[in-house]
Amino acid sequence: MKPLIGLTCSIGLEENYQYKETNYCEAVRGAGGIPILIPSFSEFAKDIPQLVRNLDGIIVSGGNDIYPMHYGEGPIQALGSVHRERDEVELEIVKECIKNKKPFFGICRGLQVLNVALGGDLYQDIYSQIKGKELEQHNHSKGTPPSNHSIEIKNDTFLYDIYKQKIGWVNSSHHQAIKKVAPSLEPIAWSKDGFVEAVVHKEIPSIFAVQWHPEKMYHKDHFSQQIFDYFIDLMR
Repeated sequence: MKPLIGLTCSIGLEENYQYKETNYCEAVRGAGGIPILIPSFSEFAKDIPQLVRNLDGIIVSGGNDIYPMHYGEGPIQALGSVHRERDEVELEIVKECIKNKKPFFGICRGLQVLNVALGGDLYQDIYSQIKGKELEQHNHSKGTPPSNHSIEIKNDTFLYDIYKQKIGWVNSSHHQAIKKVAPSLEPIAWSKDGFVEAVVHKEIPSIFAVQWHPEKMYHKDHFSQQIFDYFIDLMR
């Protein structure tokens, strides 16, 4: 039996449609799973316990910014678009995955949701909030060419087992990032300018997240493919 993998949806700008890019579904299917799209409605949050119990694993995907009230801050001017319904659903998903020890894979926004749900916080916008330090190009979604940067990988982690080396190269498309790491998460990779690029739950290693987008490189990058293979193998 192939594992059923929930994929959280993004919400369209007009907020009357929900979607997920095909490459997420292709990456899950290519690794041996069956992708199931999860919509975001505030009233749907109460059904998340039943949903999580009936799925084999969940991917919280990339997308909009997280509303800063979830980590005790007001919005700054550089905050991007937010969708509170999606926040509610995905934060509840994290809690249920922890409760049920359900395999969880966070991608970009998914890493940030995981961190916030477990008590960490974020930079709302790294480029306006960090002064006096030259940052790498982490966000190519503002009209700049796609950017890649290096990461340093911690030894004795699943990510090191995949890359087989301390340095890896990843794509990048974000302007928010982890500021304070949640107590129950262990950072296992960092960008050259010091941002956390991957985390794993200290007690539930099947719960992990990365800041980059392996689904966008799945067909042409062996390491990206292996991250999805690793996640699906957790359910076999």
